[in-house]
Amino acid sequence: MVCKADQTCGVDPNSMWRVQPISATVRSTDSGGVAWDALGGAPDPFCNLYCPGNATTVTSSTSAPQDTFTPTWSSGGCVLKASELMTLGFGIAVYDEDVSSNDTISGAGVIRATEADLLAGRIDGITNNSTLTTLSVSLTKQ
Repeated sequence: MVCKADQTCGVDPNSMWRVQPISATVRSTDSGGVAWDALGGAPDPFCNLYCPGNATTVTSSTSAPQDTFTPTWSSGGCVLKASELMTLGFGIAVYDEDVSSNDTISGAGVIRATEADLLAGRIDGITNNSTLTTLSVSLTKQ
């Protein structure tokens, strides 16, 4: 926390924060109504992160838990300044890992954290209103 020009306290814009996808809920079928994997199998979801949000290449990726509609992750995060998180944000995309080619669960989108998100230590309820029901990301001060 720092004192701002308006005499209020807030998040230090130069503080460093780890962005970590932690959990998601994936719809049981893809956008075409078909099972994610052959023979009706559940997806193997993983996230690609783009840090900051205007990055054009993947900064890091999570693991891909096998056969689950409710994955959890503890790997694949990135670190950004609070000011970057609140202005440029971070990019995130979710895929189903497959042998031949990965299926898109949610294409890349940019999420900008608010000061309230940083103080809460997480962003919940990220969705594409289609195949990604919800995604949660932790925000941890470094």
